Amino acid sequence: MRFGLFLLIFVPVLAALGFEQIRVRLTPLKQALLAAALIVVVLFDFYPGPYTSQMSQPGPRAVDLWLADQPGDGAVVPMPFSTATDQEQVYYTMFYDKPFVGGFFNANQPEQFINITPTLNNFPDANSVELLRKLKAEYIVVDTTMYKDFASVQANMEKLGLIELTSQEDQEVWTFAE
Repeated sequence: MRFGLFLLIFVPVLAALGFEQIRVRLTPLKQALLAAALIVVVLFDFYPGPYTSQMSQPGPRAVDLWLADQPGDGAVVPMPFSTATDQEQVYYTMFYDKPFVGGFFNANQPEQFINITPTLNNFPDANSVELLRKLKAEYIVVDTTMYKDFASVQANMEKLGLIELTSQEDQEVWTFAE
């Protein structure tokens, strides 16, 4: 990084020295034209282009709209749990407006989150399902693309007393069988 800093400092200095060497050899009119041309070239170099082609408005997933229509205020938990700190997961909560087990706190995680993460990373097993009950999780949103053998994961969830509520694109929502 230090070498990059030197480069960013000294390249413009060298360019200014070179510009000065050329400028002193020109007439005042040519000096003004050269300065104007250099300003245009620099501005063109910094112009990022139109922003409209680079911007998009992300919207809700189908599962988020489905969750928004569901009654109750039970918590939503994304699985695999390693995605619970992704910015997009926090963004999706705006659409369904339910409590969320997770958050965007990669650097300073709350103690409760640190304590539950090892258990929920082993989902689906008996301990993780029991912890989800204690956390009053009502909706377990499983990203099927994140599991190599989802059929065995699905069978294990059913064996542990979970039932599938819906499947929206690559997201399945599970809850506890009562």
